Amino acid sequence: KIEQFIFCKPEDSNKLYAWVLGDGIYRSENGGESWGRVDDGPKNQEIRSLASVNLPTGMGGIWLYAGTDTGSLKSPDCFCGWDKLPNEGLPIGKRVYSISADNNNPGTVYAGLRGGVYKTTDEGKTWRHLTDLPEDAVVAVHPKNPNIIYAVGSDGKLFASNDAGENWQSINKK
Repeated sequence: KIEQFIFCKPEDSNKLYAWVLGDGIYRSENGGESWGRVDDGPKNQEIRSLASVNLPTGMGGIWLYAGTDTGSLKSPDCFCGWDKLPNEGLPIGKRVYSISADNNNPGTVYAGLRGGVYKTTDEGKTWRHLTDLPEDAVVAVHPKNPNIIYAVGSDGKLFASNDAGENWQSINKK
């Protein structure tokens, strides 16, 4: 069962990653025609969300961020280890339901947790709480306008921000 599916780089739609629950991370370099298993994922952790960040690793690749049951981690796409991020500002030991990156500002990443939406602008070292709505947030950055952020909760309520998460409004249709 594929749990999470992402494009690696916006300009390279042929490179894809998928997290398969209980089985690890798979990569396709030909637009999904074939897949190869590349990593187990973090030790003793299930990935809840996966995001690629177009930041060079120094090893010829980019970084992948993972939301887990205890915070966020990152790994270079050569998969030579998962680093627990400092996660300062995120609730300790809480599940990160979703991770979404700003492709224009690769140090900026959003996380959706039970307590709402959080944002880092320093590659996951420190996080700032943006809103407590929605609960159990799944967050996404608009692919063409990184100032537009969407978040939906487990109750189906949809919220949007037009200013990179500073202000939010409900956009549910009545």
